[in-house]
Amino acid sequence: MTNCFTNHTLKGVAFSLMMLFFSFTVMAQNQVSGTITDAGDGSGIPGASVIIKGTTSGTITDINGNFSISANSTDVLVV
Repeated sequence: MTNCFTNHTLKGVAFSLMMLFFSFTVMAQNQVSGTITDAGDGSGIPGASVIIKGTTSGTITDINGNFSISANSTDVLVV
């Protein structure tokens, strides 16, 4: 009886770990980077806010207007 219970428990643990791994895979994010530039002269804009729409996640551009942020492929970035 103990052996049957242990086998059942191991299958449950294996299934739980598999589901946990799947949830991390589905929620994987990509690193998005770019440069915010002035439309007139094309120079980078330092200190511009780049935020994922509908969240409080964001970043600001560096002195050359460059930024990098982790976002999902369906996210919208607002500058």
